[in-house]
Amino acid sequence: MQSPEAVNLKELVALLSDRHGEKIAVIDLAGQSTIADHLVLVSAKSDIHMRTLKDYVTDYLDEQNLDFYVEGEKSPKWILIDAGDVVVNIFSRKGREFYRLESIWADAPIEYFGEEDEDDESPQGFRKYDSLTGRGY
Repeated sequence: MQSPEAVNLKELVALLSDRHGEKIAVIDLAGQSTIADHLVLVSAKSDIHMRTLKDYVTDYLDEQNLDFYVEGEKSPKWILIDAGDVVVNIFSRKGREFYRLESIWADAPIEYFGEEDEDDESPQGFRKYDSLTGRGY
């Protein structure tokens, strides 16, 4: 499903990390699903933070001249941005626990980015992400 107009995952993860998105995860669905090649999951600290992250992601997609569709803009738990090959899921903390997409796609490769939340147990494999170099550490 990759095309020249595809979303740059490194830039997208860096944008979410720079805007204080929590527990950023990228699930690789290439070859496993027809819905998308990648699911990006991110948790927000509040309703306002969810909408702010949505605004930054949609602004980024607009700047890249990529088509996308937004669902759940008024939801207190989950906002979905479908950009074709990449689907971005912005959750409240409670929404992330409720929908548990990581467990639904447990057989797919998943990588975590961002800073660990001290009040929350993070899944194994959680990594910090350096948005300047594009590398986890």
